[in-house]
Amino acid sequence: MFSSKQSLNVNVINIAQNIFEKISKIIPIYFLIGDHDRYSSNNNINTLTILKNINNIHIVTNNLLLKEKILLQSYTNNLQKQIKNYDNVEYLIMSNNPEDILNKEILMSYKKIYTGYNKENYVKDNIKCVGSPYQTEPNTKVKGIIILDIESGIDKFFENKLNSKFKTIYIDDVKDLEKLNNEDTENHFIDLVVDKNLYNNIDFKIKLTNYNIQNVFCKNDIITL
Repeated sequence: MFSSKQSLNVNVINIAQNIFEKISKIIPIYFLIGDHDRYSSNNNINTLTILKNINNIHIVTNNLLLKEKILLQSYTNNLQKQIKNYDNVEYLIMSNNPEDILNKEILMSYKKIYTGYNKENYVKDNIKCVGSPYQTEPNTKVKGIIILDIESGIDKFFENKLNSKFKTIYIDDVKDLEKLNNEDTENHFIDLVVDKNLYNNIDFKIKLTNYNIQNVFCKNDIITL
């Protein structure tokens, strides 16, 4: 859940607790421990502990079988050994890299495998990496969540249109700054790509101060505002 397992900001901890406490009043939440959540190789010592006393929140330290067909598997150094004891499982939801399953027969025995190992979302055979639900850096794919109907086996992707996004806008002329009037520059991370001569234009610089811009790329140079 957090990017760091060495130190956590008190404000961030409180925000996380408040968010998931609200969600837990609507639906049950199951957390899988990822490699960045645990201390060393011990899943029992993890950053998700701050949520364990909230009703309707479940921290899966090892694995958990749901509805006889869904196996939730937290990060483990012995993935193949952990999952081989479960028969008739149709869906594997895990924190590990799918490549940790060396036996391809086991890999293909599931209808679908969902993993959060990588922050980028991708699809390969029966594997879906759900990725991060929001952008954490520029030049990343559209982010969101996946909802799985376990009866039909159909899943659907819903784009996250609420969180801040990284956007790159190309400006060729001072008048092109009007493009920024249609962008929420206060809540999104906006980069501009301009000609270096345009950046040195006084009129351009004055008008640029009206917008909250992260960076201006001048050809191969980066000017940080």
